[in-house]
Amino acid sequence: MTFMILRPSDAPASRNNVRRAIVAICLLLLTSCITSGANLCAEDLQAVSLPDTSGRMLALSACRGKVMLLDIFVTWSLASEAAIPGYSALYLKYHSRGLCMIGIALDDLGSKVVVPFAAGMEIPYPVLLANERVKDGSSPLGKLTVTPLLLLFDKSGRLMKVLAGYVDPRALEKLVTQLL
Repeated sequence: MTFMILRPSDAPASRNNVRRAIVAICLLLLTSCITSGANLCAEDLQAVSLPDTSGRMLALSACRGKVMLLDIFVTWSLASEAAIPGYSALYLKYHSRGLCMIGIALDDLGSKVVVPFAAGMEIPYPVLLANERVKDGSSPLGKLTVTPLLLLFDKSGRLMKVLAGYVDPRALEKLVTQLL
């Protein structure tokens, strides 16, 4: 990723230059928020095991050897609510071809809000409840300060993309199909 630093002597002050600077700063902050960065891989996640909405423990290592998409969200986010139907359709379309998708809800109220949300949204992939280690950033996932957040891993477990905010399901489908 390349960042351009704008100085007053380099370009006239314009709204486009200001927007570019703001976008560059936001991207820099976003990449620093994901403390594990590009070194995060599925092997690091083998130790992460969280309860699903029915209380059963599920290890993220269950996705080993598959394209893995982690959807990290909070139930009160309009971006998450808008994106989940598209993610669900993507999962249903490509699960049989090797897409493993897991949602991780960071809500402080846990199952009280996540269980009805997941049921109401009819999410077909497992939804896990983040524990304190995930919430405080001491898990292998690192500090998660942006939601919704998608982490896309290839079949060998390498982190290929980190996508923050609402992601158009069609754009996500292109990324996933390249890895399947």
